[in-house]
Amino acid sequence: MIKTRRTKRIFSPEFRLKVIEQVVKYQRDVREITLALELNPDHLRKWIRLYKQELQGIEPAGNAITPEQREIQQLKAQIKRVEMEKEILKQAAVLMSEIPGKLSANHTAESKVTSAGSLSFIRYSP
Repeated sequence: MIKTRRTKRIFSPEFRLKVIEQVVKYQRDVREITLALELNPDHLRKWIRLYKQELQGIEPAGNAITPEQREIQQLKAQIKRVEMEKEILKQAAVLMSEIPGKLSANHTAESKVTSAGSLSFIRYSP
């Protein structure tokens, strides 16, 4: 008998949320849903457990299921990027102040901070 290997299916957070709602909100049986959708019952039980944890405010380790938790994860990642850019700008300012003789009154450098918070040099004229 030849065994065929089953490919790993990836389910979107939206799909997971709809399936979870069938069990949690509409009191449908886990076995019934897993048979209808050809899902592993253990996976569905795990999704439900993670969903309930997210509702209690426990931060998920991986990708979040609820839209609110996904937004929180995205905002935290954005904050982390902005803080890194801010630190780079601070270090650049320190380095620029350490070389006062390099940029004299006859030399000018213009720069601007972009909307993302990163520093870009526009023009340097000797």
